[in-house]
Parts: sequence; C-alpha cells; structure tokens
Amino acid sequence: MSQPEPIVSAAPPPSLGLGLRALSEADAGWIVRACSDPEIQRWTRVPPAYSEADAHEFIRDLSGSVEVWAIVDSATGEGLGTVAIHRIIDDEAALGYWVAPWARRRGVATWATLAVCQRSRAAGALWASLDIADANVASRGVADRAGFLAGTTPPGLMVPDGPAMSPATRFTTALHET
Repeated sequence: MSQPEPIVSAAPPPSLGLGLRALSEADAGWIVRACSDPEIQRWTRVPPAYSEADAHEFIRDLSGSVEVWAIVDSATGEGLGTVAIHRIIDDEAALGYWVAPWARRRGVATWATLAVCQRSRAAGALWASLDIADANVASRGVADRAGFLAGTTPPGLMVPDGPAMSPATRFTTALHET
C-alpha cells in the first residue's frame, strides 16, 4: 500500500481566533442548534429531530470516539463545531468533524483538522485519515486544504449521505514532528 509523503507538521496551525476544549454539558444548546442543520444530518450519523437528550448523550459518551473537542471562538467561547479522533489503529488516527452553519467558510474545519493532527501525533499516530463521501464537496475541500491526499480506500467504503450510505474515499496524510 502506497502512502502519501509526510506533509502535515505536528506544529499547531495559526489559531484564526479559534480554540479546542473538552465538551461540557453546557454545550448541549448550541450542539442541538447545529445538529438541526440538514448538512450535518446528511453527512454524519446525527439523527433527524436531534434533541437535547441526544446532545447530552453525545457529550457523555463521545459517540465511542477516543476524544472529541468543541471548536470554539477564542474570544467569545461560542461553539462552532466539533472535531474528533474516532480511533487509532495501526498507527493511523481516524478523524472526523462537523461545523455549525454559522461558522462555515471561515477555515474552521481545516484549522481544527490540523490541530487534531497535532494531537494525534502526540498520541502516537503516524498517519491521519478522513473518510469522506464522494459527493461531499465541502469536506473534500477541507481534506485538500489540510494537506490530505486521496489514499488507498478500503473496498466498499461507505459513509452517511442522508438516510442512505454513499461511496467514500479515504484521505490520508503522514504526521511528522517539526
């Protein structure tokens, strides 16, 4: 299996006025508002009619991920999205994110992905990956801007696309220390 050359540094990206912090029960309100967005529901496993109870369960259980952070505006503390290390297997960290509609097209997802690449490297991962639906143009752009390349995709890889599952591509990047 051929992997892309190391291109993502373990150094933190410029902040853009953004930060990461642990999720808290106080985040439930903005998470419910964000997860009511049709785009988040389309490209993630967020159920329709997302409720405050769903948000509290997500905050408590982290959807089975290794770690999930709130992406926040550093000045105001406003929640802008979440980013996660879903799992680390064989030195590869599987990452994921979603960004609230009010925070899109500001570089939030790209910044958060790069920040979590740094944390993945610190946790021992040598590679990071994003599984993205072939039709998800916005997330494919995030992968590109974050330095990920279309890598070897497991046969039959499928991800959410509304109520159905859709073919996906695995984007990968090597992580290295600066």
